[in-house]
Amino acid sequence: MIVVCATLKAKAGKERDVEAALKEVIQHVKTEPGAISYVLHRSVNHSEKFLFYERYRDSKAFDEHIATPYFKDLLAKVRPLLEKEPNLDLYEQIGSIEDL
Repeated sequence: MIVVCATLKAKAGKERDVEAALKEVIQHVKTEPGAISYVLHRSVNHSEKFLFYERYRDSKAFDEHIATPYFKDLLAKVRPLLEKEPNLDLYEQIGSIEDL
């Protein structure tokens, strides 16, 4: 399993636009067979900060996700609204309470 943590920071005044665009893509990811979890979060203390916590069956499923037209459209839509490029960190899940 591959875990992705993607963090994004909206420009001042663009928080709602970024949030709307990020929420819109969730319905598409729901149809991906390799997507296990795709959860959007907003910082409680900093409303301009967003986090996607994503889990994919394997790295191939993640590669398929980032190759979709709707993911590419999302990046094109939000990039001008962000302070900087999104930060992506990939992890391999090695344990959880689900394993107990």
